[in-house]
Amino acid sequence: MIDELRKLDDYDVPAALDVELSLFTAALALYVDLKAQEQLSAKLDALEKARRDAAEKEAYKDAATYASDIGKEIASRYGERVSQAARELQKDISGKQVRSYQDALKTFEKMSSNPGWKLNGKDAAAVAQALRALDKATLGDNMTRLGKAFGVTGGAIQAQGLVEAAATGFQTGEWKPFLLEMESAVLGKIAGSAAGAMLGITLGLLGVTVTGGVALVVGGVLVGLASSYFDPEKVDQINNWVMDAVGA
Repeated sequence: MIDELRKLDDYDVPAALDVELSLFTAALALYVDLKAQEQLSAKLDALEKARRDAAEKEAYKDAATYASDIGKEIASRYGERVSQAARELQKDISGKQVRSYQDALKTFEKMSSNPGWKLNGKDAAAVAQALRALDKATLGDNMTRLGKAFGVTGGAIQAQGLVEAAATGFQTGEWKPFLLEMESAVLGKIAGSAAGAMLGITLGLLGVTVTGGVALVVGGVLVGLASSYFDPEKVDQINNWVMDAVGA
């Protein structure tokens, strides 16, 4: 049969077979085209993944460098003790679990209940003014950027509420709003390490410019606030050396 068909010219091929051959040719062309598109799509997906991975790696390197620079600034502004406490918080940060607000508040009250942490009216007003003078959008970006260095993989931190709660805390000694604001800024709004995001918030706020003994208290309080959420043992240590340093 095949041999007989081969002997036929175009005019002798039955119409039905001609249609069938045309359909087969079209189907084969479509298959080849779809296969080519599938392979092209796979290559494009691989290239896009490689681009994202490279961008993420570069962003992490940039964030890590920025965190290192911030660490140097903290040592310059707040002294070696505050700087060391901040560095110690960074150890295994991405694996640390965030405690509840109630547990964090109970821990932080070990510090806030001590009158040695209270700033006088003039100093408290100066710190609050310095905090409120910070550019909130830039600060939020910096906090998000710092969080990336400590295991945060997505989401952005909004600084407005955090700054206002911190300013109020230094003025009134009431830190419940700040602890709630810190929890609210992180839980359910970022991906990755919540503790890393909280550390990013703390380091960002430590960018505020203060001096002398006030700097030691401000730095100790901010690091203590973060510690109360994910490193409670650190609160006792901070409380002891800061209070000793200010002579309380």
